[in-house]
Amino acid sequence: MIRLGTFADISVLDPFDPFGGSREEEVSGKRLHVFQSDEGKPIAYISTAGYKFHGYPYVTFLLVHPEYRRRGIATKLLGHIEAIHAGERIFISTESDNEEMLALLSRQQYQHSGSLAGLNLD
Repeated sequence: MIRLGTFADISVLDPFDPFGGSREEEVSGKRLHVFQSDEGKPIAYISTAGYKFHGYPYVTFLLVHPEYRRRGIATKLLGHIEAIHAGERIFISTESDNEEMLALLSRQQYQHSGSLAGLNLD
């Protein structure tokens, strides 16, 4: 099940969330969407920016707990955002070496629209 994220979800997501910062801003802005397990535990999320990117929605983070990957959860989360923004072009970014994400975007027929080099120097 996909639902809006809550502040209580953050402490459950944090241990497996490699992205910098906290998801508090996304929760406050109702831009964090959580996928929960059958037991009700948050195991994945997708978030969008609080601004438009070239006039369109921008997905900032998409994460699935490692133990739950390869089950279609990321596809469902992306589809959820696509349904919310039906008819709009959606932007999303990823690292050039993130093969799993690149494969997901290819399967979902997203098109490469540009590259930025040297943003993450680590």
